[in-house]
Amino acid sequence: MKIALILSGGGARGIAHLGVIKAIEESQISISCISGTSSGAVIGALYSYGYDADTILEKIVSTSFFKLLRPSLSMKGMLHMDGIGKLLKQYLPENSFSALKVPTFVA
Repeated sequence: MKIALILSGGGARGIAHLGVIKAIEESQISISCISGTSSGAVIGALYSYGYDADTILEKIVSTSFFKLLRPSLSMKGMLHMDGIGKLLKQYLPENSFSALKVPTFVA
């Protein structure tokens, strides 16, 4: 049987997904693919890269995300994401979907 992990966005909701991921790890459930949007995409990519739920939480807690997100009123969205991009390059250095251990889709 194949199981997909679908993660929604919404800032803190992305962090809440870590509880579900922790339960999946403890149950030794194998995930066949991951899909996420916004904060769920970030959590999904980190998990797919190989970080476990506890490590992802440690990285989030040790990072001041408020310094990375700046308000923006443009056609691209409501936030500048440059800081998040730099942070993700630090944690996902290959910067390629092919480096992920589980097929991952982001929206």
